[in-house]
Amino acid sequence: MPSLIARILMLAMVFMASSCGTLFLKMYGMKQASSFDNDGLENLCKKYNIPIANAYSLDTSYMTFLRQQDTVLFEQQIQNHYQPLQVLYYDQSGKLLSFHINCYAGGFPNLKWSQIETQINSIPLTQAPIDSLVPFHELKKFMKKIKSQSDLEQSNVQYHIVVLWNNYMGRQSKRLLELVKRKSSENLYKNQQLYFVNTDNFVAKYYN
Repeated sequence: MPSLIARILMLAMVFMASSCGTLFLKMYGMKQASSFDNDGLENLCKKYNIPIANAYSLDTSYMTFLRQQDTVLFEQQIQNHYQPLQVLYYDQSGKLLSFHINCYAGGFPNLKWSQIETQINSIPLTQAPIDSLVPFHELKKFMKKIKSQSDLEQSNVQYHIVVLWNNYMGRQSKRLLELVKRKSSENLYKNQQLYFVNTDNFVAKYYN
């Protein structure tokens, strides 16, 4: 289950319009949710040092897909999959192997991604419960390239690593991105493919 601090963070997101919620957001380095056109998203990629060839945005219709699932049977899973910060590790077949989301991270004033940080020479142990609600081929349908000419498809990919990030989460996004990129550069995972998926437009539509 999410830690107490993580649950407080989720409440802060819900009540971000209040003065107390706004103060809490600032303590975590978070910002008011904003939407961006493709030029704005490209500028964000430069700001966060994300290679444009690996840069995507999450289509807002992703929420429609989640809401089409059985909300009684999969209430918690649906909630997990619309969190603003996520790292999903998929195998070659598109099966989710390891799942990391902000509301299970804990930590203050910075979220702690301890499983990603400490794992060596393998996919990190999962932080959030694994489910089969969003296999890679489904998630990819909602990943829109920020620049149309960018094409990063590779053959013989063993692991698809998807990072959902945004400007909304400020330094929490920056820290997570730097961690995933560092682990990638250490060549801990063979034949990996990284996808950096911005969720600002999704957050602006559903968190405001």
